[in-house]
Amino acid sequence: MLNVSKLIEEGLINDKGWAERDETFQLAPGMPALQTSRMPWMDGTGTPVGQPAMFELIARYITYVWRTGLAVSPNAGGIVTKEELMSKVEQVLGDGDIRERARLLMDASRRCIGGSGSSCENFSKFVGLLSE
Repeated sequence: MLNVSKLIEEGLINDKGWAERDETFQLAPGMPALQTSRMPWMDGTGTPVGQPAMFELIARYITYVWRTGLAVSPNAGGIVTKEELMSKVEQVLGDGDIRERARLLMDASRRCIGGSGSSCENFSKFVGLLSE
């Protein structure tokens, strides 16, 4: 699994988050491949210019890994029309498989944040460490 310090160490990005060379990489198995030229997370002033790339990564994960959403297609002018969005919403709402996967993710999330779930336990440990 890669992290930011590893990306810097390998020369993919510099300490400012700018791509040092054009290369494709994966942060972890099963995640979509990323292109370094699309990962300038911050410019010199701290502006999050890399947000579109992060949004694209999240959208790909929802669409192709979790399979709980659909990709939208812009028209020739680069605009996603109201009709395109309505079509995708209707497809998602009408697809029983997507609804079932979303329900399974919701159930897993609820278990994690419940009283004996992993998120609750980890948060309690974190608060305990802060209290020491």
